[in-house]
Amino acid sequence: MKKMFMILASMSLVSAMAFAQDDYDYGDGYGDDGYGASEPAPAPPVAYDEGAYDQPSAPAGEQLSSDVEYKNMDANQAPAEPKEPSFFDTPFNIGLHMGLGFTMLSSTEICGTDTAGTKQCTNYGDDLFGGAFEIGLAMAYNIVPSIRLGVVAEPSFEFKVYSANLGLYSIGTTYTGTDEYGWDYTYDSYYLSNVTLDAMMFALKVPVFLRYYPKKDLFVQLGFSFEFNLGTSVSYSDEDGNEVKGIEHQNLNYNGSDKNVYKFFDVNSMVVALNFGMGTTLNMGRYFADAEIRFILDMTPMTKFNSGFHDYTMRKYGYKFGDSEAKAWQIQLVLKPWF
Repeated sequence: MKKMFMILASMSLVSAMAFAQDDYDYGDGYGDDGYGASEPAPAPPVAYDEGAYDQPSAPAGEQLSSDVEYKNMDANQAPAEPKEPSFFDTPFNIGLHMGLGFTMLSSTEICGTDTAGTKQCTNYGDDLFGGAFEIGLAMAYNIVPSIRLGVVAEPSFEFKVYSANLGLYSIGTTYTGTDEYGWDYTYDSYYLSNVTLDAMMFALKVPVFLRYYPKKDLFVQLGFSFEFNLGTSVSYSDEDGNEVKGIEHQNLNYNGSDKNVYKFFDVNSMVVALNFGMGTTLNMGRYFADAEIRFILDMTPMTKFNSGFHDYTMRKYGYKFGDSEAKAWQIQLVLKPWF
């Protein structure tokens, strides 16, 4: 009996040890040494982000907050406006030049001195006025676009017309019964009439300017023009519009001004003038156009007299007058479409 008890006790002890070993290898992790290891700490709560659930998941290794920040910046940024076309977008522009102006002569007094030292002068340009028209090309090169500075050239054809009332003359006309000197056979006298001079000049003109834009569309320009005379036509008419064939027999030095000088009217082959203008360049979508007012002042004489003038003054006054120093000035309106 005692022996049987000892066997049962031994078997119970072996079973208990086996059970303890089994729990040690397959336990639930509580306790020390693995079987009794301490319970892991709970994960911290995740803060709630209102917009986080509206955003797509960020790729691995990227922060979702950065994507949200970038998207918000893009959403708040205004779309870029298209750039407005500028005359300075291209370095070179070409266009059409048209100018219409009012012109007169200045410095029209001529003087001479005889052998006795007596000086006599006459002014022949008091009543002379006219107009001018130009048409040609325009070329602009933007030499310093950053400060809106360029150079402009306008090779053009120029037409000038001058007219003057020369006063009362004994004239020859196309009337039947008068000769070329105005002698009227019917009344046995000279035919008297007011005489008008009409002078037309045709020239090649090349103005060259420096142009500066102090404001976006407003420009000022300064330069010189070179005028090459290609032809001159001078005609005379009486008060009825008939052509005058000869004005040899006239009241010389009429009213203190000997306008017989116009018989010898001529134009120098080249005239240099100073040009100043200001205007605006208009944006017309695909094209630009200039509207400008310009002042032109001749620096060299425009008129001269042929050799017959000096022979005439020698016969009339006994000495020669000086040559003409007449210069033209002009106020001009300019329109220039650029292509």
